Amino acid sequence: MTNEHRIVCGAAAQSDPKGRLFLRIDEADVHAELKVSHLRRHFLKEMPDILADLLEVAAYVYAADSAISRGGSVASKMGQEWRRSLQFEVPVRRREIWEDQTTHRLLTETLGFLSEDTYSFAFHDHPRHGVEAAIPFLDLSEDDAWRPDEVIMFSGGLDSLAGALEAVLDRQNRVALVSHSSAPVMTRVQRESAYVLAGMGREGRPDRVRHFPIRARMQDRALKEGSHRSRSFLFATLGVVIARSFGLDRIDFCENGIVSLNLPLLAQHVGTRATRSTHPQALGRLDHFWISMPLQMRCPPIGMRLSRSQSLSSF
Repeated sequence: MTNEHRIVCGAAAQSDPKGRLFLRIDEADVHAELKVSHLRRHFLKEMPDILADLLEVAAYVYAADSAISRGGSVASKMGQEWRRSLQFEVPVRRREIWEDQTTHRLLTETLGFLSEDTYSFAFHDHPRHGVEAAIPFLDLSEDDAWRPDEVIMFSGGLDSLAGALEAVLDRQNRVALVSHSSAPVMTRVQRESAYVLAGMGREGRPDRVRHFPIRARMQDRALKEGSHRSRSFLFATLGVVIARSFGLDRIDFCENGIVSLNLPLLAQHVGTRATRSTHPQALGRLDHFWISMPLQMRCPPIGMRLSRSQSLSSF
């Protein structure tokens, strides 16, 4: 494979007040901005090192995926250049966990299935090991003692909306909605949908729903690739962190099932040309990866609900 890239993940991001991630890809500097809102402030002080590592690894993978082109949408060698070899050097706090043979294998195999790229990781000691090494892309705000009954991955599409409605109206649960978006239009859709959901449920109490969006944006025109096949790893990782912050051990994806099976609706949509974000193998591999780590999540951490979006009018 000739499409090889070396990605050095820099610890300079730890002290950046603007929440930027610094990477050096093939000797060129790349900056990305990733921010998460509404995590409880006291959780930052209590965040286990392994969760801090997990967030950073997922963010670096997503940033590199976005910054390295697969050849362009009309490139004659796009099929050949679709698959890349990505060699990461990452600072971590719990190096002994990441270098565990099983955990390392599950990480590379999971990412490889999601993107059809080849991944390798070399881990070294993080320059700051304590909880004072705050994750820069956590845009924190004060919160009260609110606790959700469940965490739902909320894309803003019809399937996740139907799943959230079922949780709020049928089960009368408090729900944490976790979203990811890189486009302002979808960000607005997610925010407005979450606002409407917050007014539903038991007696229309506004505390039934809290929204936890992540904003991901490449800086300095660093965005070179829009397929974002590793995005679901970052998305699901955020869900796991939110769940653990509230003492929960499970997150839910809501899908109608058809897209998840990755059916080749067009001749050129084979492999990861069609997204594998909620493919059964992808979710199973993520489960096994997280179970291999000391996250205290029961088996399996991910729940898959078949959405009733086709009968949304019944809600």
